[in-house]
Amino acid sequence: MAKPTIHLICNAHLDPVWQWRWEEGCAEALSTFGNAVQLLHEHPSLIFTHNEAVL
Repeated sequence: MAKPTIHLICNAHLDPVWQWRWEEGCAEALSTFGNAVQLLHEHPSLIFTHNEAVL
């Protein structure tokens, strides 16, 4: 029996103007994307998605 393969998808969902002031939302988005870029450099096969049209 073959070993099962598990796929993980990294996704970020932020509502930058819902819970925070605009400046705070932008800071959270930049932090999230900065962390994603760092992980992408460390793990080239990683795939990252986000789902906000405003960002």
